[in-house]
Amino acid sequence: MELDIRLAAVGAAALAVLGYAFLGGGDAVPEDIALGNGRVEAVQVDIATKIGGRVAAVDVAEGEIVEAERIVAKIDAAQLQARLLRANADIASAESQIAAAAARVAESQSRLILAEAELSRAKALVDQGHTSKEAFDTRSSQREVAKANLTASEANLVAQQRSADAARAAALEIQTQIDDCVLKSPVTGRVLYRLSEPGE
Repeated sequence: MELDIRLAAVGAAALAVLGYAFLGGGDAVPEDIALGNGRVEAVQVDIATKIGGRVAAVDVAEGEIVEAERIVAKIDAAQLQARLLRANADIASAESQIAAAAARVAESQSRLILAEAELSRAKALVDQGHTSKEAFDTRSSQREVAKANLTASEANLVAQQRSADAARAAALEIQTQIDDCVLKSPVTGRVLYRLSEPGE
């Protein structure tokens, strides 16, 4: 159910003039107020929720004057709060996955450095005739595997970072929805209609 409150925003000076004229101000008009015939038009402002939900509270009554930025109603945000807790847990999980992926990158870098050192030693031994070409080929293959593992580890780290970004964006979206559960009057005005009640 959407919460809908309608306000009429009327200039304070116009209300003062009308009040003075109708409440027996007589013909004597103060010097700083102009008096004349005409009409005062009010702008109707509807205040409604962006999302559906149960009305937790309506803090205004019909006919009441409200100031701009005053809270006029609240929507129950318990489910959204629970979703935010889950989103924050997803962020924490993603950040720990980033740490694990970064550790795998460091490990892969170390394995590549070791594989390159062993390949270099094997090449020197082959050149001196102290080892077989097969041993050199094995070391060369190990270096290529280490390079591939490093590339995969770096890609996994980037994927985990993007996953954390997505979790943060989801939490921000939920927080925005929670913030939207508090309805404030955008203008100073009189409440014309209160179309929803708590519990609806």
